[in-house]
Amino acid sequence: DLMDATVTATGGVETEKDSNIKNSKLIANGGIGTNGKFTVGEGGEVIAIGKDVKTTDGKAQGGNALGFWGIGSGYEVQKGGKLTAIGGNAESKSGVVTGGDALNGTCGISGISGGIVSAGETTLIGGNAKSGSGKATGGDAIKGSCDYFTQVTVKEGTFTAAGGKSESATSTAANGNSVNITPVIGNDSKTQLEVQEGGTFVTAKPGNSDENGNGITGKIEINTAGGKIEEVKNA
Repeated sequence: DLMDATVTATGGVETEKDSNIKNSKLIANGGIGTNGKFTVGEGGEVIAIGKDVKTTDGKAQGGNALGFWGIGSGYEVQKGGKLTAIGGNAESKSGVVTGGDALNGTCGISGISGGIVSAGETTLIGGNAKSGSGKATGGDAIKGSCDYFTQVTVKEGTFTAAGGKSESATSTAANGNSVNITPVIGNDSKTQLEVQEGGTFVTAKPGNSDENGNGITGKIEINTAGGKIEEVKNA
């Protein structure tokens, strides 16, 4: 836990238990991974940045800014808290490149992983991807690899999710999504995006992108619950 402190962590932060950042600032170059509940409380500010990767002719994958795994794990931004997460950029002269995700969640071993809950100010941005001739895919702001990634909740305040931008000399370039959930085959459960009264979820597509509509793709149930979703193009 951090109280009344400023810490810069080079190489990232990984924790196996619950953590709380209050009236403090944490800058994590290399990202944050948690197997517990990571809370940004009142007066707390967290900036997480995924690792940039650059190669000449090989594959390049940007690092994730935030990751969680395990039952009940995830992130919470309380009122008065601020979380900014930016996926790492990837660049190669000819190889396949993929930008890092701002938030990447995986399945719990035998149950439900958490997700992200925000009542403060949250900004998630996928990493950019650039290749001279290979396939380029921008990172996602929110990425889930299974149905157990169950909840994205905006209680109040503004939650902005923007996909990363892709660039390739060929036509094999795809920008990242605001939310991208890949379901488990045969599992009918859905990830829920809930925006409660007083909350705003901003979904942003990079560049001149208009694919995937509002940038929300996959098996997702949307419930505005009195809040609002705003779509921003050419972000």
